[in-house]
Formats: sequence, structure tokens, C-alpha cells
Amino acid sequence: MWNSTMEAPLTDIVVLEIANWIAGPSCGALLADLGATVIKVEPPQGDAMRYVLRNPRASRGEKVGSNIDPPFNVDNRGKQSIAIKLDTLEGQRIVQDLSKSVDIIISNLLPERLQKFGLHPEKLMEENPRLIFASLTGWGLKGDEVNKMAFDTTAFFARGGVSATLSTPEHFSGPRPGQGDHQTGLALLSAILAALISRQKTNRGQLVEASLIRSATWAIASDISTALFDGLPVNPGKRSNGSVLRLPFLCKDDRWIQMMMPNPTDVKYLHRFFNAIGKAEWTESHHNYGTMGGYMKHRAEVNAAVEGIFRTKTAKEWDTVLQDAKVICAVAHNLDEVVKDKQLRANNAFVSITHPVQGKFETVNAPFNLHGSAVGPQGAAPDPGQHTTEVLQQRLHMVDVDIARLKAAGIVGYTPTPGTPLQRWMSKL
Repeated sequence: MWNSTMEAPLTDIVVLEIANWIAGPSCGALLADLGATVIKVEPPQGDAMRYVLRNPRASRGEKVGSNIDPPFNVDNRGKQSIAIKLDTLEGQRIVQDLSKSVDIIISNLLPERLQKFGLHPEKLMEENPRLIFASLTGWGLKGDEVNKMAFDTTAFFARGGVSATLSTPEHFSGPRPGQGDHQTGLALLSAILAALISRQKTNRGQLVEASLIRSATWAIASDISTALFDGLPVNPGKRSNGSVLRLPFLCKDDRWIQMMMPNPTDVKYLHRFFNAIGKAEWTESHHNYGTMGGYMKHRAEVNAAVEGIFRTKTAKEWDTVLQDAKVICAVAHNLDEVVKDKQLRANNAFVSITHPVQGKFETVNAPFNLHGSAVGPQGAAPDPGQHTTEVLQQRLHMVDVDIARLKAAGIVGYTPTPGTPLQRWMSKL
């Protein structure tokens, strides 16, 4: 855990984030955790992700947490927010002027929209040669579909093949929010950090990119690398044909426990498993199941018998038995158990943020630790447009009268918009 005497590694880096939803902002949040100043550009009505995902509920069903939006805070903590109407010439000029003095731009705008708003990477890098322009898209920057809208549900899970590897003909496995987005945000962070090192050598920035569909191919690269040879899909197969050394089993308390031994064809692991579940007789060489060949021949009946055995103990009881026998396994935890997991807490998986109004609350920490640097959230997510005046004054040296005119014209500043999730939430406070 870092302490106050340590320094964050990116304290001299300024980021302009022109991105909404989850993937791009999650990358910006991690840069802020690493010490960068991240200026988030939001539309006047606020980011479309504000108060869209599940918010906490108390035991009687009412919402709790007042104006803290936990999912939004994960991906936007520690940032400044400036609200700008990008479909106006003055709004575009403000962002163009801001881009001249920042180190990094993160954008999830489609290429045609970047062109429309005068924010094309080549143009901005020509005016700021040290600029690193980080593009996050659904489909990449080349090909016929570059300007097609995408979410991780469509580009990462569906088109990228991830759902196919998790599904069966009877059941399509859909994702929860942000699962592909956060993977892609990490990919973009890797590219940005590499570009920063490159800039130290060349004194020039560059265009870097990550896409939802490319991140999917890396996430399931073990399967795709084989498909590149044989061109065949993953065959989920029948449960009865799976190895007991790698199957999940339902226990007495209707909880699942997952097996995962290194080599499902090694008889020593099979015997270890049989001994652990109280079937030592199955390990005898004369028994039908005592050799790997014998087990494979009778696999369906063995698997059915093992399923019955697992229904005799709770998942926690089986976990103790199997761990003692050095069988690699884990109980499938629900989220209420994950947030209390002692191993996760010992490794700083969760971190506290202090909200200026609501006080301290916990959120999910960055998925890595730096043991010699200060890494962690620099504060709660900003209110929409909270830092508009401050940023315009400090970075563009605008005077109050000009800022007031822009606000009156609706070009900058937060403008409550009826019907948005944010406005519906705020109206209840």
C-alpha cells in the first residue's frame, strides 16, 4: 500500500478525455490513479453514463447513497469535468485550444465525428507534436465499419467471439456491464504508457489505438490461435464427457465449486481427486476407473456418480476437503462474498474515496499495485461541468465576462436536461 511520502508516477502529465460510456473513461481513471491530471469533456447535459447502471438499494428497496453513483465513480474518479457543447464552433475551438497544451487525448468519438468537430488526430498532432492521441473504438481505425457504433456487448462479446466460447446451443451467455470495456481500457492504457516512453526518446507523440473487437481476440487468444489453424469453432461438448478434474459441481447448499487441475490426462491428479472425495477404491489398478484409460471409458458414469457425491456436502465443506488434499478448486462466489473476501482485501482490491458531500465510500481499486509509487484514486468523480470555469481560466486564460457569455449561450457549463437519467436522479434528492 502506498503512503503519503511516495510520488505518483504521472504527476506531470495532463490528459484531455473526450470520451463517454465506460471503456475510454476507465482508461482515464487509471491514468488519474497514476497521478495524471485528467480533464473530462462532457456534453452540457452530462455524460450519458451518469446514473444509468445499477445503484445501491437498501434492504427495504429504496435507493441509498444519495448523489454518489458507484459505477460512474469507478471510471471517472479523480478527474476534472468541463462541460462543452461540441456541436458548436466555439465549443470545438475550446477543445482544439485545450489540445495544444496537453500530453494525451483519449477519445472514443467515431472518426467521422472527430473530423466533423475539427478534432482529427493528424490535425491536433500537427499543432502539438508531442501529443499522444489515444483512440478507443469498437471496430478499429481501418476497414468499412470504422464509423459504425458499437458497445462491448456487440463488438467484444458478440462479434469478437467471446460469447460463443462461453455459450452452449441451449444457452447464450450475455455479459454484465463493462466487462469488455474494462479490458479494452487496460489495452489502451498499455499503449499510452508505451507511447510516453517512446516520446522520451523521440520527443514526439503518436496515434495509439485500442478497439473492443481487438481486445476480444486477445482475451480469447488461446482459442483463436487454434482456430487460425483449423478454422473450427469451440466445441462446448457434453458435461458428461468433461473431465472431473476440470468440471464445476453443485453442492448440498446449491453452491458451485470449480475444479481445475493442471493436466486432466494425468492419472496422479485423478487419483488425488478420487482420494479426496472418499473414493480411494477407485484408484486401485484392478478397478474399472483405476487407470486413465479406464476412467475415459467409463467417464459418463463416473461423472454422474461424482455429481451425487458433491451433493452430500456444502461448497465450503468441499472447499476445505479439497484444498487439504491439494486439489485446485474454488467456490463460485456471489458479489456479496467478493466484497468481503479477505484475500482480495489483503491485496488492496478495494479502496476508499472521500466524497466532498457524502463522505467516505469504497470503490474498486486499479487492477495492479506499484510498491514504490503512490497509485490510487485522487478523489471522487466530479459533478458534470464542475471545473468548467477553473479549466477555462487556468488553461486558456479566459476572463470572467467571456466565460459568462459562453455559459449564457449554453456552449459551456452544465445544463440540466429533462428526461436524462442524471436529471431524473437529481430531481429526487
